Amino acid sequence: MNFLLSKLSKLKANKSNQPSDFKGRSELKFLISFGEYEILRQRFKAALYLDPNSNALSGDYHVSSLYFDDNYQTALNSKISGEYLRRKFRIRAYNYDISTTNLECKAKMGEFVSKQKHRLSKDEYYQMLKGDYSFINERYEDTVLETFSRASIILGLRPTVVVDYQREAYIYPFGNVRLTFDKELRCSLGGKDMFSDETEFLTVLNNEVILEVKYDEYLPSHITALFSGLNLNKQSVSKFVYCTEKVLEVKHNVFK
Repeated sequence: MNFLLSKLSKLKANKSNQPSDFKGRSELKFLISFGEYEILRQRFKAALYLDPNSNALSGDYHVSSLYFDDNYQTALNSKISGEYLRRKFRIRAYNYDISTTNLECKAKMGEFVSKQKHRLSKDEYYQMLKGDYSFINERYEDTVLETFSRASIILGLRPTVVVDYQREAYIYPFGNVRLTFDKELRCSLGGKDMFSDETEFLTVLNNEVILEVKYDEYLPSHITALFSGLNLNKQSVSKFVYCTEKVLEVKHNVFK
């Protein structure tokens, strides 16, 4: 049986068990070869719509994310251990444009994901980069800021790593489907400023691509059929984990 079809039947059963206050989308992730990427992108082009935010020539766009964690690496360890309920904070921007910067809280319940965000000004971004969250007290009514503030007080959140990649995204309105290819994954080495030319980056994934399948209540059958003939296996793929482990590996090799 097609993997996606068998997985979807389980997701539909599980979704009824979600708490009513958790507004989650289904999310499946796969680590695929470049050859599989080329096959799928041709199928996606024929059946889906390219994300309107994409570059007209390259067909993709750039994503930068600055992740937060604490001294105990709670966000990292909860992901690696596969905790059913987990949460992480990041600042995300697109195409190196600081006006697109948002603070995001991504919560996960099993294979369902919920995301809230708050637009940051340039000054607020640089305050957070320095670990100064004092402006949040002036805007405490915002849910994301309030959640971040409480987590920061309890855990001592701090910026840890910049995750950087090119995203090629396809959409389909029925089911609110979004299929993405994340390519050329890199992580920052030392520096934390996403917009600085002085921030150094290391290649994390070169010949592999991360495929993400996201949708609301259902995935149309003709989209599921696009994956036929490929032996794709769902994996616990995390760009944050890949990049953090790469940085830790480099630091270990330097100081051993």
